[in-house]
Amino acid sequence: MANLINKLSNDEQVDLSVLSIDELRKLHFEEECIFCEKILKLPPFSFERKELLTKGYDFAITVKEEIGRKQGESLTSHGASKKSIKVLKKLLIDKLLKSKEPVVLYEAGVGNGYAISEVLSCFNSDVESNKLKIKGCDIYMQPKMQSLISSNSKLEISEGDIYNLIKILPDNCIDVFYADNVIEHFIPDEAEIIFSEIARILKPEGYLYMWIPNRYVGPRDVSGYFLPFGSKALGTHFMEMSFNDITTAMNKNSIFHSHCVFFMPKTNLIFSIKNEALIKLKLSLESIFAKIPTRFLRRLNFALFGFSVSVMKKKETYEV
Repeated sequence: MANLINKLSNDEQVDLSVLSIDELRKLHFEEECIFCEKILKLPPFSFERKELLTKGYDFAITVKEEIGRKQGESLTSHGASKKSIKVLKKLLIDKLLKSKEPVVLYEAGVGNGYAISEVLSCFNSDVESNKLKIKGCDIYMQPKMQSLISSNSKLEISEGDIYNLIKILPDNCIDVFYADNVIEHFIPDEAEIIFSEIARILKPEGYLYMWIPNRYVGPRDVSGYFLPFGSKALGTHFMEMSFNDITTAMNKNSIFHSHCVFFMPKTNLIFSIKNEALIKLKLSLESIFAKIPTRFLRRLNFALFGFSVSVMKKKETYEV
């Protein structure tokens, strides 16, 4: 069965079903590089940029879904993983136990709703009793997420770019802000403003929980199939960041690490530990591990030490 799509570069129609996996990846890479280069030239937060991003993500997801079909796989999570959900549940439990008011979770980049579905399965009674409120957004609302929204009236999920959706939220209104493989899609000339908005909407002692592909083991977007290890990503990962990068960016907004995360690759074992000394050690080790010449060993160490994971808290004295 034909699977027709128009190229982003010249609107030429392509039948994805007749292409091999290698040809699909090459098409994805070439088209993404072209549209990302255009995006960087457009004004920050402009309608034109948002429109092109939406079109680009639609194209990329369609191609990846075709690759998945050819490999006999499905795109079950689009970033969110069982490991990340385990920590998210732990943070929500912590807030639910301590708060006398409703706890508010905001997920940036809901994808196809995998993370929210997992949270609902564990905390449905809290959602039904309004002890837990779930909000979120995505620039491209996938059909599975649309179906989840239609079947649960308590979800407050919006389609659109994160900046325009969170800037209208009141100060100090979110208990847990969750972004799994989302921050890397921020555009550099917009990131600082978005970070400040995230800090503004977080409640004092609110959690900021992020998974961001680390730039020292990238690129982790489609350009990773075509560029040398350690290169700057040329696709939609505009901002693959180091652990130190994200620490510096968020510390400016009075948000600091609260947990040190470690996990075993290719397993669901993950550990989050409150320990300031471990966090300092992790920050100091990153640049040393970045010099490991072997791809496998560098990636293994970066995975074990959770250099792509940040669990942070907004300082109680933060001033909006």
